[in-house]
Order: sequence, then structure tokens, then C-alpha cells
Amino acid sequence: MDKLTSPDRFQPSWHRYTQAELLAISLLDVVILAKVQQIKNNSHQ
Repeated sequence: MDKLTSPDRFQPSWHRYTQAELLAISLLDVVILAKVQQIKNNSHQ
């Protein structure tokens, strides 16, 4: 199961992510979610 070579039905062919890009995106998502949670927690107190 190689995501890089197999055709991806969910993304257009001009928009392919490499494994490194996917990793960076998921890390960014985690950081952003943590920041949002922190802001929400601070505003509630």
C-alpha cells in the first residue's frame, strides 16, 4: 500500500502531498488545536 504511487481518488492529481508534507500538516494541526484549546481555557477562567 503505497500512497505516493497509487492513484488518489480523494484529491485531484495536481494536488498531491508527499509524506513529509502530510507530517508537517498534521503537526501544524496539532499545534493549532493546542493553541485554540489554551485560548478557550484562558478565556473561561
